[in-house]
Amino acid sequence: MTRRPPLTRDLTASLAFRLAVVERVVAHLPSDAGNALIVARARQFARELLATFAQPDPDTMLELQKAVMTVVEEEMR
Repeated sequence: MTRRPPLTRDLTASLAFRLAVVERVVAHLPSDAGNALIVARARQFARELLATFAQPDPDTMLELQKAVMTVVEEEMR
């Protein structure tokens, strides 16, 4: 098992973050949403989150995407 980076771990453990992902991504997916749509919505939400960072970098973007996708995958089970 690989360890998650600190930001990803902290975000996926945050109830407020999980709720935001559910409200912004999962709740608006059609029941027949394919993987491409799910990934696109998750990436868009990660980009919106990244815009709130003072000095964003590529690693932060990747961690945000991982955190969003982790929550989406867990909520869609």
